[in-house]
Amino acid sequence: MKSLVLFLSFLAVAWCTPKGLRGELHQNSTNGPQIEKTMIYGTATIHYFSTPKTFTDAEMYCRRYGRNGHLVSIHGVKLNNLVLHLVKYTHGKSTHTTWIGGMRFLQAQNYIWTDGSKWNYSKWVPGEPNNVKQKELCSEMYTGDYKPGLWNDVDCAKTRPFVCFY
Repeated sequence: MKSLVLFLSFLAVAWCTPKGLRGELHQNSTNGPQIEKTMIYGTATIHYFSTPKTFTDAEMYCRRYGRNGHLVSIHGVKLNNLVLHLVKYTHGKSTHTTWIGGMRFLQAQNYIWTDGSKWNYSKWVPGEPNNVKQKELCSEMYTGDYKPGLWNDVDCAKTRPFVCFY
């Protein structure tokens, strides 16, 4: 049964594969920090890091780690599904949320991507973003069984695993 679920997850990734994705999923074997999985997306690379960091620390880590690196900015359903499946393939149900690169800038109503790209796609849980107590300025993706692939706004000081895009 477990093999069937893994196979179906693989098919889901293949079915949702964006143009240009070569579908290469690699286990990292370097002594570098906590890269769990790597995927090639067109000419870019996506890394999933399982060690939780605050939003700011995760973004700074992405910037230091790779050329033009940032937390992942998601511009369509295909990339959203790819990020979801990358995390689920790696950790299954053990990871419930993962940082993505959306944030409110100076408590504005609108969100921006940390890489400066245009905010042209979102997949918020209904009723989100709600900025509870004026502290939820950063975005996370649900990656467990609860609302998988949908986004939530959350306090940036919380720690989460994260996905970098280079």
